[in-house]
Amino acid sequence: MEQALKWNSSLFTSGVCIHLLIPGMLLPALILFFFFLILSAFFSSSETAFIASNPYKLKYLEKKGNKNAKLVRKMTAKVDNLLAQAVAIIAPVQVIGERLVLRTVFR
Repeated sequence: MEQALKWNSSLFTSGVCIHLLIPGMLLPALILFFFFLILSAFFSSSETAFIASNPYKLKYLEKKGNKNAKLVRKMTAKVDNLLAQAVAIIAPVQVIGERLVLRTVFR
């Protein structure tokens, strides 16, 4: 049994060759995968939060002296730049995470 775990055997499922992972490689790959997944979720949710923010409430909070509201209002004033920056961050994170999984599982 122990010897069977040390070598890569392949399963043929619907024409795709899937190599079983060496146990030592699985944990680092899973950790990196979940790191990139959380990173992608963070940037996607922050993009959604910026777009969904209420400009009238931000203006009200800015008048009350809230510095964060002023910063968010400046950032949302140019939505096209905000979206471009979000996509520039989210896309590579998702590609790296996807490549990591594909390289690890489908070796």
